[in-house]
Amino acid sequence: MKKVLKIGAEAEVYLTEFLGYKVLVKRRLSKPYRIPEVDKMIKEQRTRKEVKIMHLAKTLGVNTPAIVFTDIENGIIVMEFIEGSNLKELIEGAKSTEAIAPIIRRMGELVGIMHKNDIIHGDLTPANIIVDKKSGEIFFIDFGLSEISHDLRLKAVDIHVFKESLKTLTDYYKDYMKYFIEGYSKTFPESSKVLALEKEIERMGRYVTG
Repeated sequence: MKKVLKIGAEAEVYLTEFLGYKVLVKRRLSKPYRIPEVDKMIKEQRTRKEVKIMHLAKTLGVNTPAIVFTDIENGIIVMEFIEGSNLKELIEGAKSTEAIAPIIRRMGELVGIMHKNDIIHGDLTPANIIVDKKSGEIFFIDFGLSEISHDLRLKAVDIHVFKESLKTLTDYYKDYMKYFIEGYSKTFPESSKVLALEKEIERMGRYVTG
């Protein structure tokens, strides 16, 4: 069984079975325009970094899929498949913003924990947040663009990406951001600085597009 879920510029992700269990396989794609040796080095570095950051997040109490197997040389990560709905689906199906407010607040808390420990997710969209069907626990997926940095502006970009994703998803994005910020401010001491930088990034975006 192999069901392709996503083919992006960076990698393909597909659902399959491993030792009788459903797993997700992420395989980084080769770039024909790169020198083969350079291409191999980049795939190895990015795969190694992604695995390292996923493990670090898990040690901090932030749920990420358990890694079952890695093939660093070929840019492959095999990880557990989280049965559940992503935040995008939950928002689209919500009867009211209050219905999923606890999930958004908790997500904010977890992002705050990551930022406090200098983990930048890099693609913080509702599609990359999964709520486990059985436990109700929140899982963060797709750390392909993640990095470790103390740079507050990069943390602000994380927040901005999330806000812009919400804007395209719902007219009630301000309510959801309010819940997110409540949680984020609870766990990250420098949240006010990051949120101020996010506002600056948003203003610059308006100026450029306007």
